[in-house]
Amino acid sequence: MVVTRQLLVAVTGALVVLAGCAGAGGAAAGGRTGQTPSGARDNRIPPLRGRPVAAHTPGPNWREATAPEAGIELRHPPDWQALRTADGAGLALYPPSAPADRGFALIAVDVAPDVPFDRAAVQGGRPYRFAGLDGVWQDPAGFAVPTEAVTIQAPYRGGTITITATTGPVVDVTPQLEAILQTLRLSP
Repeated sequence: MVVTRQLLVAVTGALVVLAGCAGAGGAAAGGRTGQTPSGARDNRIPPLRGRPVAAHTPGPNWREATAPEAGIELRHPPDWQALRTADGAGLALYPPSAPADRGFALIAVDVAPDVPFDRAAVQGGRPYRFAGLDGVWQDPAGFAVPTEAVTIQAPYRGGTITITATTGPVVDVTPQLEAILQTLRLSP
């Protein structure tokens, strides 16, 4: 989970700056303006999309990455880097265009065994099935600050598995996400 937390800290820092721009500049800063249903001013910034990474089809040269403590096994393109989180609860995959030490562009798979999946708590999203699980795929949406990733959540081992894929502002890794998910194997 350390890698995931670093990503959140790095992205949160960048988003605070963007949120300040949106609040001060409204539409001039790229935000949407207008009235919300409650009559309040809407200065949300739309989600930022980055340059899509090249998508590769799973093949025999793909490397295996595992997090045995979390029951996760998957394969990824040979030029991507995979790191196991410090607590062993997940994996972080980085495309060659995004060094792992920067923590921005990645596909992260994380298991929270002590957080039960609650579909009612997931706002929006569409049903999504992967690795034999019925989950929810949430696309980025405009909030008070822009979101930077798609998120997939599903019940797993009495808790929740969360998969996050960066969509921007610089790199969009979602073109590779579905191919990697085809290789995902979970052990009960």
